[in-house]
Amino acid sequence: MKLTHRKAKNAFTLVETVIAMGIITIMLTGFLAAFAPAVKGIKNSIGAKEANRLATTLEQELASLRPNETSQYDNAFEKAYEWIQDSHNSGDSILIYQYKGDTNGSANSDGSLPAYTGNDGIPGRDYIIQSVARKQTDTLVSSELQPGVVQGRVFVARLTQMIYDQSNGGLIVSSNPTQIVDPYTGSAASDAASYPEAVIALQMEVFILPNSLYAYVRNFEIADVITNNRTGNTYPRATGPTIFTRNMAVRR
Repeated sequence: MKLTHRKAKNAFTLVETVIAMGIITIMLTGFLAAFAPAVKGIKNSIGAKEANRLATTLEQELASLRPNETSQYDNAFEKAYEWIQDSHNSGDSILIYQYKGDTNGSANSDGSLPAYTGNDGIPGRDYIIQSVARKQTDTLVSSELQPGVVQGRVFVARLTQMIYDQSNGGLIVSSNPTQIVDPYTGSAASDAASYPEAVIALQMEVFILPNSLYAYVRNFEIADVITNNRTGNTYPRATGPTIFTRNMAVRR
């Protein structure tokens, strides 16, 4: 009987390997071309989502009067008036951040959840993440800006009234940020009650603090500013330029 010997199949040749690599390269290039814009869009949407969270947190705080603030302000509008006027002053900075709130603890005097100080815990059962806007001098800041309690970065909001431009129309940022004025005439209002309009238009500037812990935040001075010689804009020395601005309004 004559035996037939089959030749073993040879490995890929160099030419075949080069062709295969070329095909893979083309496929990867097409994949990246299709999905890279989507990835960039995701990053941008995350940034927009966080910006919206910060603005919403501040708007809600300015529109509400907490239980422990009733002796300090007559209403939420007066609170917003004072917060806007004082936000450029060191010691009166407005902080926006997130912290772990203890779902099993007694509520703070302002109605918020106390800081969760446990080493572990189950989200939703033992603690929930709270987003708050607080004055730098708020006594609760010290417990909420502790390691393991504060979540993510601490932001600073600087608020400036917007007034009507008598020359060109429209709204412009007031050149006197520490005083609320009649938006039409520029006459200073002595307090919230004497402010002649029902709405205060304002611009919110947001900065990022380089450190999120209370030991640093308590000494932050928002009035220690640097001026951009090209634009004339100012920003706190410790934070660098604003990361975004948002126009908003508070109503009586």
